[in-house]
Amino acid sequence: MKASLAVALSLLAAVAWAQEAGPPPANRPAPSPEQMQQIMNSTFSSMVPYMGRMSEAVLTTQLTVMAKPEGAAQMAQYIHNLYQALLKEGFTKQQALEIAARVPMPNVSVGSK
Repeated sequence: MKASLAVALSLLAAVAWAQEAGPPPANRPAPSPEQMQQIMNSTFSSMVPYMGRMSEAVLTTQLTVMAKPEGAAQMAQYIHNLYQALLKEGFTKQQALEIAARVPMPNVSVGSK
């Protein structure tokens, strides 16, 4: 996921650069694929520090929320609701328990799939 996000951001940056630059003049050829790759690599390299800070902020926020008693209560409610929904859909108690125990908690991680 991180790689695809990085590629998408790099492509957006390259497109923005190309639009800002406008069409190449008649006497100047369009950038070669190698030049475009170099532009994208440069753009990505400049974004890395910001992506690291954003990831750190997301993780810190998640930990802060989860450290509160109401965060644990919300997690318990989520698991309970999932278990009850599984039973309602016809799963046995054992199946519902196993599924609810294995389903990961929702998160907003940048790298989640």
